[in-house]
Amino acid sequence: MGSQIELAEARTSRLPPPPQLRAPSGSPTAAAAVAADPRGPRELSGTGGGGFAVAAARRARYCQAMRQPNCAAVAARRALVTAVAAVAVAACAEPPRAVPPKPPNDELILGVFERRPPSGETAIRFRADGSVRVAKTRALLDSEPPLATGTWKLDGGRLTLTYDHGMCAEPSDAGGTYTVVISRIGVHFTRVEDACARRAAIDGQTWWRAR
Repeated sequence: MGSQIELAEARTSRLPPPPQLRAPSGSPTAAAAVAADPRGPRELSGTGGGGFAVAAARRARYCQAMRQPNCAAVAARRALVTAVAAVAVAACAEPPRAVPPKPPNDELILGVFERRPPSGETAIRFRADGSVRVAKTRALLDSEPPLATGTWKLDGGRLTLTYDHGMCAEPSDAGGTYTVVISRIGVHFTRVEDACARRAAIDGQTWWRAR
Protein backbone atom coordinates (compact mmCIF):
# COMPACT_ATOMS: atom_id res chain seq x y z
CA MET A 1 0.00 0.00 0.00
CA GLY A 2 2.81 2.39 0.89
CA SER A 3 4.56 1.77 -2.42
CA GLN A 4 1.40 2.63 -4.37
CA ILE A 5 1.04 5.95 -2.54
CA GLU A 6 4.69 6.77 -3.17
CA LEU A 7 4.29 5.96 -6.87
CA ALA A 8 1.20 8.23 -7.17
CA GLU A 9 3.07 11.08 -5.43
CA ALA A 10 6.03 10.63 -7.79
CA ARG A 11 3.78 10.86 -10.83
CA THR A 12 2.10 13.97 -9.47
CA SER A 13 5.42 15.65 -8.77
CA ARG A 14 6.53 15.13 -12.39
CA LEU A 15 3.57 17.15 -13.81
CA PRO A 16 4.83 20.42 -15.36
CA PRO A 17 3.64 23.61 -13.67
CA PRO A 18 0.87 25.46 -15.59
CA PRO A 19 2.11 28.31 -17.75
CA GLN A 20 1.30 31.86 -16.66
CA LEU A 21 -0.31 33.77 -19.55
CA ARG A 22 -0.76 37.49 -19.42
CA ALA A 23 -2.46 39.93 -21.76
CA PRO A 24 -0.30 42.70 -23.25
CA SER A 25 -2.01 45.26 -21.04
CA GLY A 26 -0.88 43.45 -17.91
CA SER A 27 -4.30 42.08 -16.87
CA PRO A 28 -4.73 38.26 -17.03
CA THR A 29 -6.79 37.00 -19.96
CA ALA A 30 -9.36 34.21 -19.69
CA ALA A 31 -6.74 31.66 -20.78
CA ALA A 32 -4.21 32.95 -18.25
CA ALA A 33 -6.84 32.76 -15.50
CA VAL A 34 -7.52 29.15 -16.46
CA ALA A 35 -3.84 28.21 -16.43
CA ALA A 36 -3.27 29.93 -13.09
CA ASP A 37 -6.18 28.17 -11.37
CA PRO A 38 -5.20 24.69 -10.11
CA ARG A 39 -8.74 23.69 -9.05
CA GLY A 40 -9.70 21.63 -12.10
CA PRO A 41 -12.68 22.03 -14.46
CA ARG A 42 -14.67 24.66 -12.57
CA GLU A 43 -16.94 26.54 -14.97
CA LEU A 44 -17.44 30.26 -14.76
CA SER A 45 -20.86 31.79 -14.24
CA GLY A 46 -20.69 34.10 -17.26
CA THR A 47 -23.38 33.77 -19.92
CA GLY A 48 -21.42 35.04 -22.92
CA GLY A 49 -19.45 33.02 -25.42
CA GLY A 50 -16.27 33.68 -23.40
CA GLY A 51 -17.69 31.53 -20.59
CA PHE A 52 -17.76 28.47 -22.88
CA ALA A 53 -14.15 29.10 -24.01
CA VAL A 54 -12.90 29.46 -20.44
CA ALA A 55 -14.75 26.33 -19.32
CA ALA A 56 -13.35 24.36 -22.27
CA ALA A 57 -9.81 25.51 -21.51
CA ARG A 58 -10.17 24.51 -17.87
CA ARG A 59 -11.49 21.11 -18.88
CA ALA A 60 -8.64 20.57 -21.34
CA ARG A 61 -6.00 21.39 -18.71
CA TYR A 62 -7.75 19.19 -16.16
CA CYS A 63 -7.94 16.28 -18.62
CA GLN A 64 -4.26 16.67 -19.45
CA ALA A 65 -3.34 16.62 -15.77
CA MET A 66 -5.52 13.59 -14.99
CA ARG A 67 -4.43 11.74 -18.16
CA GLN A 68 -8.00 10.62 -18.93
CA PRO A 69 -8.39 9.25 -22.50
CA ASN A 70 -10.91 11.10 -24.69
CA CYS A 71 -11.77 13.38 -21.78
CA ALA A 72 -11.39 16.62 -23.72
CA ALA A 73 -13.35 15.28 -26.72
CA VAL A 74 -16.26 14.21 -24.50
CA ALA A 75 -16.30 17.60 -22.77
CA ALA A 76 -16.31 19.40 -26.12
CA ARG A 77 -19.22 17.31 -27.39
CA ARG A 78 -21.21 18.02 -24.23
CA ALA A 79 -20.60 21.75 -24.55
CA LEU A 80 -21.72 21.65 -28.20
CA VAL A 81 -24.92 19.74 -27.38
CA THR A 82 -25.72 22.20 -24.59
CA ALA A 83 -25.19 25.20 -26.88
CA VAL A 84 -27.35 23.72 -29.67
CA ALA A 85 -30.13 22.89 -27.20
CA ALA A 86 -30.10 26.45 -25.84
CA VAL A 87 -30.37 27.89 -29.35
CA ALA A 88 -33.24 25.52 -30.20
CA VAL A 89 -35.20 26.45 -27.08
CA ALA A 90 -34.74 30.16 -27.76
CA ALA A 91 -35.88 29.72 -31.38
CA CYS A 92 -39.00 27.78 -30.39
CA ALA A 93 -40.13 30.21 -27.69
CA GLU A 94 -43.29 32.03 -28.72
CA PRO A 95 -43.32 35.82 -28.43
CA PRO A 96 -45.87 37.22 -25.96
CA ARG A 97 -49.26 37.79 -27.51
CA ALA A 98 -50.81 41.22 -27.23
CA VAL A 99 -54.16 41.34 -25.44
CA PRO A 100 -56.80 42.86 -27.74
CA PRO A 101 -58.39 46.04 -26.35
CA LYS A 102 -61.82 45.76 -24.77
CA PRO A 103 -64.64 47.07 -27.01
CA PRO A 104 -66.57 50.08 -25.69
CA ASN A 105 -69.60 49.42 -23.48
CA ASP A 106 -72.09 50.70 -26.05
CA GLU A 107 -70.95 47.86 -28.32
CA LEU A 108 -70.71 45.18 -25.65
CA ILE A 109 -74.22 45.80 -24.39
CA LEU A 110 -75.85 44.97 -27.72
CA GLY A 111 -77.49 41.56 -27.86
CA VAL A 112 -79.43 39.25 -25.59
CA PHE A 113 -78.71 38.59 -21.91
CA GLU A 114 -80.53 36.24 -19.55
CA ARG A 115 -80.77 35.20 -15.95
CA ARG A 116 -79.71 31.70 -15.03
CA PRO A 117 -81.31 29.49 -12.38
CA PRO A 118 -81.78 29.81 -9.48
CA SER A 119 -82.08 33.57 -10.13
CA GLY A 120 -84.60 32.97 -12.92
CA GLU A 121 -84.77 32.81 -16.70
CA THR A 122 -85.82 36.34 -17.62
CA ALA A 123 -84.18 37.65 -20.79
CA ILE A 124 -83.48 41.15 -22.04
CA ARG A 125 -82.45 42.36 -25.50
CA PHE A 126 -80.60 45.59 -26.22
CA ARG A 127 -80.64 46.84 -29.79
CA ALA A 128 -78.45 49.42 -31.51
CA ASP A 129 -81.49 51.70 -32.12
CA GLY A 130 -81.79 52.25 -28.37
CA SER A 131 -84.75 49.93 -27.81
CA VAL A 132 -84.97 47.31 -25.05
CA ARG A 133 -87.31 44.34 -24.68
CA VAL A 134 -87.83 42.07 -21.66
CA ALA A 135 -89.46 38.60 -21.72
CA LYS A 136 -89.99 35.70 -19.30
CA THR A 137 -87.47 33.59 -21.20
CA ARG A 138 -85.16 34.03 -24.15
CA ALA A 139 -87.47 31.90 -26.30
CA LEU A 140 -90.31 34.40 -25.69
CA LEU A 141 -88.44 37.58 -26.65
CA ASP A 142 -90.27 37.79 -29.98
CA SER A 143 -93.64 36.72 -28.56
CA GLU A 144 -96.48 39.00 -27.47
CA PRO A 145 -96.96 40.41 -24.98
CA PRO A 146 -93.46 40.97 -23.58
CA LEU A 147 -92.87 41.74 -19.94
CA ALA A 148 -91.72 45.24 -20.90
CA THR A 149 -90.50 47.36 -23.79
CA GLY A 150 -88.80 50.72 -23.73
CA THR A 151 -85.46 52.42 -24.27
CA TRP A 152 -81.97 52.25 -22.89
CA LYS A 153 -79.23 54.85 -22.58
CA LEU A 154 -75.64 54.17 -21.63
CA ASP A 155 -73.23 56.83 -20.42
CA GLY A 156 -69.88 55.20 -19.79
CA GLY A 157 -70.66 52.66 -17.08
CA ARG A 158 -74.10 54.07 -16.14
CA LEU A 159 -77.20 52.55 -17.71
CA THR A 160 -80.68 54.08 -17.67
CA LEU A 161 -83.69 51.85 -18.44
CA THR A 162 -87.04 53.46 -19.25
CA TYR A 163 -90.06 51.20 -19.92
CA ASP A 164 -93.09 52.57 -21.78
CA HIS A 165 -95.12 49.35 -22.06
CA GLY A 166 -95.63 46.52 -19.61
CA MET A 167 -94.15 46.51 -16.14
CA CYS A 168 -92.71 49.70 -14.64
CA ALA A 169 -94.41 51.80 -17.33
CA GLU A 170 -96.29 54.03 -14.86
CA PRO A 171 -95.28 57.70 -14.84
CA SER A 172 -94.33 57.38 -11.18
CA ASP A 173 -91.79 54.68 -12.04
CA ALA A 174 -89.79 56.95 -14.33
CA GLY A 175 -86.47 55.35 -15.30
CA GLY A 176 -84.09 53.14 -13.41
CA THR A 177 -80.39 53.94 -13.28
CA TYR A 178 -77.68 51.32 -12.72
CA THR A 179 -73.93 51.10 -12.86
CA VAL A 180 -72.96 48.20 -15.08
CA VAL A 181 -69.89 46.09 -15.69
CA ILE A 182 -70.12 44.63 -19.18
CA SER A 183 -67.95 41.97 -20.76
CA ARG A 184 -68.15 39.44 -23.56
CA ILE A 185 -69.80 36.96 -21.20
CA GLY A 186 -72.36 39.08 -19.38
CA VAL A 187 -73.45 42.25 -17.62
CA HIS A 188 -73.60 42.95 -13.89
CA PHE A 189 -76.14 45.49 -12.53
CA THR A 190 -75.80 47.65 -9.42
CA ARG A 191 -78.72 49.97 -8.64
CA VAL A 192 -78.15 53.68 -8.33
CA GLU A 193 -81.85 54.57 -8.16
CA ASP A 194 -85.04 52.90 -9.34
CA ALA A 195 -88.59 53.43 -8.04
CA CYS A 196 -89.92 50.25 -9.68
CA ALA A 197 -89.38 47.25 -7.42
CA ARG A 198 -89.87 44.68 -10.21
CA ARG A 199 -87.17 46.23 -12.36
CA ALA A 200 -84.92 46.82 -9.34
CA ALA A 201 -84.79 43.04 -8.80
CA ILE A 202 -81.81 43.02 -11.17
CA ASP A 203 -79.74 44.86 -8.54
CA GLY A 204 -76.60 42.87 -7.74
CA GLN A 205 -77.31 40.28 -10.44
CA THR A 206 -75.27 39.15 -13.41
CA TRP A 207 -77.17 38.42 -16.61
CA TRP A 208 -75.29 36.15 -18.97
CA ARG A 209 -74.87 36.74 -22.67
CA ALA A 210 -77.01 34.32 -24.64
CA ARG A 211 -75.21 32.12 -27.18
